[in-house]
Amino acid sequence: MKRFSFILIFLSILIFASSCETTPEQEYRKREARELASGVRNDSLFLGLSLGMTMDAFYERCWEMNKKGLIMEGANNTTVHYPIQEFKHPANMEFYPSSENGYVTAMPISFAYDGWAPWNKELQADKLIVEVIALMENWYGPGFTEIENPTLVGSNAFLKVDGNRRITVYYVDESKVKVDIVDLVALKKSEKKN
Repeated sequence: MKRFSFILIFLSILIFASSCETTPEQEYRKREARELASGVRNDSLFLGLSLGMTMDAFYERCWEMNKKGLIMEGANNTTVHYPIQEFKHPANMEFYPSSENGYVTAMPISFAYDGWAPWNKELQADKLIVEVIALMENWYGPGFTEIENPTLVGSNAFLKVDGNRRITVYYVDESKVKVDIVDLVALKKSEKKN
């Protein structure tokens, strides 16, 4: 009888301990809450652009860079095209901000190698994502955490939260890697409205 009681107590402890484990989603939510509670604002993006800038200021900055030949019109004239020189192979990034009430609240970015082809293994997204993460760490510092990709089952994404700024890097398909930079404060305000 004592042995049965001991086994029952031991199993109860194991079940309780396993139920207390946090999931990656829960860990992320804790980290996000901690970063938002810090009150730290990190608004800088790249090329002199920032979260919270007015859309007019965004257009003005892009016009200045376009006149200097640093950027050009992207696909269907709906994005900004920026050639990337820092990668092992020529590549580009295309971006255009999301906005609310005339202010930049997020910056979705798409990266691709210029010479991508299905048969060219050196220019696939699995090679590209390594270079994109290195670029993001160069721009925003280390600290990306690997998580399950929310958009492509069976692959991973990489996430970093600094104060109000969340950066997510993930595969779109075999040729593209996407980076989403979001102002979490603006996102939370938008969610409360809806």
